[in-house]
Amino acid sequence: MENPKIIDLDETQFRELYPVPVLHTGYWVFTMEACLLAGELGKAVSAVFAVFPDAIQHALTFAPELGGWADRAKLWQTVLKLALPPKQYHAAMQKILAHYARVVRKRQGALCQCDLPSEQDFKREVGQVLCEWYRMGAAGEPSPFAETFEVEVPALSTKANEPLEQATPGVRRIYQLGCRAYEDGARLRRQLLERLDKSGNTSI
Repeated sequence: MENPKIIDLDETQFRELYPVPVLHTGYWVFTMEACLLAGELGKAVSAVFAVFPDAIQHALTFAPELGGWADRAKLWQTVLKLALPPKQYHAAMQKILAHYARVVRKRQGALCQCDLPSEQDFKREVGQVLCEWYRMGAAGEPSPFAETFEVEVPALSTKANEPLEQATPGVRRIYQLGCRAYEDGARLRRQLLERLDKSGNTSI
């Protein structure tokens, strides 16, 4: 580190300034997949990850709850099958699925029945459903959302088994995030399919 610079504030005061490096590493290095995949395979998958919207990238930095591993695997399966050559796709999914299976087996054997829901758990659960909606868009599946939030409220109220007000900020926000995640997934699918058409590759 260089010597501190001294700036003359006035005739009697001085302030020492020290340079502090700031590094932007992105979300990829904080995911479990980044630890699983190395070399050219890691680069290929991280390039796909880089086109995910921030909400999905952030969601993937959390480990899912016990029921969310299948959704996470489906997400990778959907987008990597579209984005990578078959050899790389199969190699990546083999490593990802093997790791997920090991984690699920371990967690099934050490589940604590006394854990209470926390804010971290809630964020993780929201992340899981966002990933699933993103995957549905990327897979070309029909949108799970009504045309407007106001139309969606009765269905949500039925699922929650209690009336939900249209003005409930949290419910509306999750609806908006979900719609955006689905649209982002559909947009990614269109981009990847256009790339495949240009390259003449039809093996989807």
